Amino acid sequence: MSNHKEERFNCSKCGTEIDGHNKYLHDGMCDNCFFDEYFPEESQIFETEIEKIKIYCSSRPIQRENQKFWEFLKSDELDQERFQKIVKEITEKIECTKCANCCKTLKAILEEQDIERISKHIDLTKDEFILKHTVKNNDNEFELKQVPCMFLIGNKCHI
Repeated sequence: MSNHKEERFNCSKCGTEIDGHNKYLHDGMCDNCFFDEYFPEESQIFETEIEKIKIYCSSRPIQRENQKFWEFLKSDELDQERFQKIVKEITEKIECTKCANCCKTLKAILEEQDIERISKHIDLTKDEFILKHTVKNNDNEFELKQVPCMFLIGNKCHI
């Protein structure tokens, strides 16, 4: 039995109780205040030209940083509610049908409900769809085999 008590602190902005992580790594602020301070609601997209993004992202340091970020996104450490709020803010500023680049260059990861919905839409059984149109990635997730996405017509999703 230990008499050690975990240190607790209060957010320097709103007074909410925080732990040492926030005290030392988030400038003494709770997650909400920290993100409001450093990632304001008016999210900015700094680069939207796909060729410039490809060049930037091809550097080894950026690839390592992106891998670490990807691992963080899949971890239990991510505040899903806050992350979804940021994603919503950013995606509202992107007009997907201008380039449809995600569907042209990335393999879509499919959830169970996606597979059911798409297979029904194209009149295949779930198993037929999986066999014909998907592969399992390194994380054991189903993703579409084909890039660009076979359902992309022009810059719009056929599904």
